[in-house]
Amino acid sequence: STKVVGGQIIEVERIARRRGTTVSVAQLFYNVPARLKFLRSARSEWRSAVESLTALALTHPAVRIHLSHDGKSALTLPPVSSIRSRLAAIWGGRYAEDLLDVDDVAGPIHTSGLVQRPVDVGTSARRVFLSVNGRAVRDAGIARAVEAAYRSTIVAGVRPSFFLNVTVPADAVDVNVHPAKAEVRFRDRWTLERAVETAVRRTLGTLDSAATFGFRGASFSFRPFEPPPNPDSEILREQIDRDSPLFAEDPTAADNGRTEYASAVSAAEVAAPAQAIPPLFQLRRTYIAFEHEDGLVLIDQHSAHERVLYEQFMHTLESGAAPAQRLLLPLTLHLGPAEGEAFDANREYLERLGFEVEGFGGHTLIVSTVPMPHPRFDAERCLRETLDTLTGDRVAGAAAKHERLAATVACKAAIKAGDELSQGEMRSLFAALRDTTLPAHDVHGRSTIVHLTWEEVERRFGRR
Repeated sequence: STKVVGGQIIEVERIARRRGTTVSVAQLFYNVPARLKFLRSARSEWRSAVESLTALALTHPAVRIHLSHDGKSALTLPPVSSIRSRLAAIWGGRYAEDLLDVDDVAGPIHTSGLVQRPVDVGTSARRVFLSVNGRAVRDAGIARAVEAAYRSTIVAGVRPSFFLNVTVPADAVDVNVHPAKAEVRFRDRWTLERAVETAVRRTLGTLDSAATFGFRGASFSFRPFEPPPNPDSEILREQIDRDSPLFAEDPTAADNGRTEYASAVSAAEVAAPAQAIPPLFQLRRTYIAFEHEDGLVLIDQHSAHERVLYEQFMHTLESGAAPAQRLLLPLTLHLGPAEGEAFDANREYLERLGFEVEGFGGHTLIVSTVPMPHPRFDAERCLRETLDTLTGDRVAGAAAKHERLAATVACKAAIKAGDELSQGEMRSLFAALRDTTLPAHDVHGRSTIVHLTWEEVERRFGRR
């Protein structure tokens, strides 16, 4: 036992106690009036103490921690084997259960921990914890990298919670840049931030991040339920050959205006054998349903198509290759001053997407060529709604403009709720969504997929 008063060791003696460390603090800065004067309220200082102990608890989950204040127990955390268990002890099992595991290695950089599902972002207080080589730190750059990984999966203005540990070689980080060691400096910050962003984005790309009703047990994937072989399944396979899929490449596209934006998607469906796609059913002309080994899955057809188009448009903006269709009768658009300004600001990027537009005096535009993402595409409506949405937009930087425009055009160009889809179109959309990097979320942060587990179904029917 060691007693320290005013910075001086007053007493040292041997005592009998359990293994561990107990720290008691009283009358802080009693002999330093200048420091005492700048202490905040007792409640604020207590909150800071709790935050410090919480960070220590998350850094070392195997250590038992007990915190008391004025003789009352405030926090008791038993030793656990994982950070998820530690989070469950602090904020509840449901909160910890809904977090996604991150575990990714990029060269000497290992990123691990837990992040929030996009569907849960903004529904509770934001909590952020970051450690580097086992030391709790603050780093705005890594926080921005995590947030960048969520781009096109959450609505603007909300920020995700995350609990991450980044392990790097000792010579790649300098911990002696802050008096309290709360900040660090990295030798190659850009590489580190990209590694963290990639690790989180890969996690968000899994179907575990989709909205789930019921117990989240085994990892959810696009692997459908596979019943015993049935000769009748050949009917579906033949039907796909007869139908005109939403994304299939049409050999007569030059004549009928159905040049497809997603020829790569057609290839994806060819690569996926017919038996890999389950029987699909359209509900209310809005949702695509199929049976999965872990439950029933619903896909929002508009949100799913929006995600597919967004990733295709982003690729087009970056590569410059834009399949398009020349109109037999050009469109004439009369715009207001605000819409005209939005067009002038985004003209270059609209042309990359396949819109060939010429001025006709004032704010009148002549549209002669348009992209053709699907046969139902209404080019005039899409262009008008896109310019209306971009009115007054002040996004700076080419990358940000690419994302903004791709998201806007994808939203306006995607098939709508209420559009009836053939079996072939549903299967093509299924295959295209499966091949995207973030299939579980549209560009607004909404879920494209809802997974209703069999456990939840049975509970509703009183079987559990």
